[in-house]
This record gives sequence, structure tokens and C-alpha cells, in this order.
Amino acid sequence: QRNKKYRNNTIAGLFILLSITGFVVVVIILSDFQGLGHHGTYQIWFKPDTGTPGLSVGSPVTLAGVRIGTVDKIHLEMENNESFGPRVEVTISVDDRFVIHHDAMAGLVVPVLGTASSINFDGLGTGEPLTDDEYLTGNFAATPILKSAGIGPEEIIAITRTIHNLKSISDDTKDVLHFAN
Repeated sequence: QRNKKYRNNTIAGLFILLSITGFVVVVIILSDFQGLGHHGTYQIWFKPDTGTPGLSVGSPVTLAGVRIGTVDKIHLEMENNESFGPRVEVTISVDDRFVIHHDAMAGLVVPVLGTASSINFDGLGTGEPLTDDEYLTGNFAATPILKSAGIGPEEIIAITRTIHNLKSISDDTKDVLHFAN
């Protein structure tokens, strides 16, 4: 009688332990957990006039729209270095299967609606891989619709500046009208 009760308790305990372990494994798989496996770390620097609107720690890093990593850190650096002035430094982790090279293009994808930006690579480049003390220069990414219309990163920057200028003019006009009343 006593051995049977001990055996039933052991079986129940093992069942609970296996259930909890299985639940944890399912949660990790469904959450696309980035802590498993090996990842390469890279730096992408954005000029202040580009910035990183809508980008946050945990934002996806994609290759042709397919997730290959995440944004780990975003830091505003005001100190100038030899080749780059003040900048937004973005640190990303990318699965080791994907090696980023010097001529890769890192594009900030800002959605038309919403605020969840991401970093996308159209390709990983060729030649020598980036080392830990090197960086890529980031820019706005052109969406497929914009690409088909012949609008690239330079035009996106010009459009963004125009929108900021229009907002500034609008704010100034509101101030003048408010002062006139």
C-alpha cells in the first residue's frame, strides 16, 4: 500500500515537471526567443537628421523582410570622431548564419501607419566582413512601393525634411495668429 502511494506521487511529480518543461519550451519557440544560438553584433550609425524614429530595443532586424536579428541598444552619441559627427548608434544582434559585410546597406523601415520601425538589409554585401570596431552608415529604407516609383533613400530624406519644414511653418503661423488675437 505504502509503495503504491509513493510510486503514484513520483509519477504525478514527474508528470508535472515534464508539463512545466514542455510549457517553457513552447513559450520560447512561440516568442522567437533570441537568447538561444550564437549571434554576431554589429554597429549601425545614423546621422541626426535621419535619426531612428520608431526604432526601439527589441525591434526586428530583417534581410529582405525576413527576421534575422534584433536591435539591442540605441544610443545618442554627441562626440565627433574622425569620419562621423554626432550620431545615433544602433547595436544589433544577427544570427551567426548571416555575416554582414562593408558594403551592406542598412535601411531604417518606418511604417506609413504606426510607429514600429525596423532595420532591413536588402543584401548583406560582399568582400570583407565587418569587424567589432567598424560600423555601417544607416539611412532610410525605400519601401517596395517607393522603389517602384523611383524614390530612393535620398528622396526620402528630402521629403522628410520638407515635412519637418512644413510643420515648423505651421507652428509659426499658429503662433502669429495666436499673438494677433
